[in-house]
Amino acid sequence: MSRNGARARLLLEPLRGRSFRLYWLGQATSAYGNQVLFVALALQVLRLGGGARARPGQRGGRGRPGGVVVDRLPRRAVMIASDLVRMAVLGYLAAASLGGSLRIGSLTVAAAVHGAAEPSGGPLPMLAADREPTAR
Repeated sequence: MSRNGARARLLLEPLRGRSFRLYWLGQATSAYGNQVLFVALALQVLRLGGGARARPGQRGGRGRPGGVVVDRLPRRAVMIASDLVRMAVLGYLAAASLGGSLRIGSLTVAAAVHGAAEPSGGPLPMLAADREPTAR
């Protein structure tokens, strides 16, 4: 086997585990959706008559003070709760936009809540293996 073939097998090894594969697919989909959200929010602000200054702070909630509390909770539960909050916010934005009741102020609040619920960093290896990492 060539050196590149061995390297490719090593890189793809984590995808053999079902838990990791599902986690990776979910996170990749979520990351893609978050990037589309930036464009959608900007277009929605323009549609509502706002300009560049009216654009909501899409990363406004990034500096969350709850990290110590979250570290003491089950990681899976935190990740699922985070995704559910973000899904609810996006559902609200879609319904309000389709219903014609969306305003720039509510868009800004929704963007801040979405940003605050976004997980930072990643418990990737621990979630995939369902166990704490071991020392090497």
